Amino acid sequence: MIKNKDLEAFNNSEDAKRVNMLMSAAYLLFTEAMNITEELNDILSKRNLSVGIFKHHHRSLNKSFDIYHADFKSMIKRPEEKENFIIDFEQFDKEFRKFAKLNIK
Repeated sequence: MIKNKDLEAFNNSEDAKRVNMLMSAAYLLFTEAMNITEELNDILSKRNLSVGIFKHHHRSLNKSFDIYHADFKSMIKRPEEKENFIIDFEQFDKEFRKFAKLNIK
C-alpha cells in the first residue's frame, strides 16, 4: 500500500514529471497503433481478406487497447488535459504518417 507521504513526495519529484511524459508518449503510441490496425482491418475486411488468425489477433489487440485507454482516460480529469491530448495526437498522427509514408493512399 502506498502511503500518502510517499505519494506526495513522488508527486513533487522530477520522477513524477518523467513518468507523466512517458505515460503520455505511450498513450500516443498505443492510440496510433490502434488506429493503424483498425485501418488495416477495414481494408482487409472490405476485400474479404480479414479472416482466421489475423481477425483473432485484431480483436485481442483492440480489447487490450480498450482496457489500456479506459485506465489512462480515468487519469485525465480536467477538460483542458483532454483537449491537449487531442491536439497532441493530431500533430503526432500527422507527423508519424508522413514519416511512415502512410499519408499516401
